[in-house]
Amino acid sequence: MNVLSFPNKQPTHFAVSVRLRRDASPGDEVSFQRGTEDWLSCHELRAEGSQTRFVVVADRELTPVDQANVLLCLLDLHAVRQARVGPIVREGDDLKANLSGSYWIEADPHDVTVLAARVLYEAGRLDGDEFLAAIGGFVLRVSDVATEDLEGQS
Repeated sequence: MNVLSFPNKQPTHFAVSVRLRRDASPGDEVSFQRGTEDWLSCHELRAEGSQTRFVVVADRELTPVDQANVLLCLLDLHAVRQARVGPIVREGDDLKANLSGSYWIEADPHDVTVLAARVLYEAGRLDGDEFLAAIGGFVLRVSDVATEDLEGQS
């Protein structure tokens, strides 16, 4: 019997940033927090970080399907105005650096492009990579970099 050795898969993670509606009540925020934690737990994922800026981690390798599903879960929550996911990063990389990274896939609940891509994704016509590309792919937000630079100088 020939035994093949496969390299161990490294755990991965990706950053998430959420902007809540300006008129979100404290009850909406609690509902958002509980909804996020419950959904992640049901899908064997967990969040590390704050309420609206966190890293999604798992005891397995994450995929673009995980990113797409987390993004869609967040968009379903009433208090969310915009959700962003960062690229999948290997475990050895610095979590804090990735959390403050400026490469994001952004989506908001009422964007027609997101709604159309969601229909195709949920119908099985797009995979995770294709869904993320359809809603715009990863972009560098120059305004985020400028804001982070100003915050770092304080």
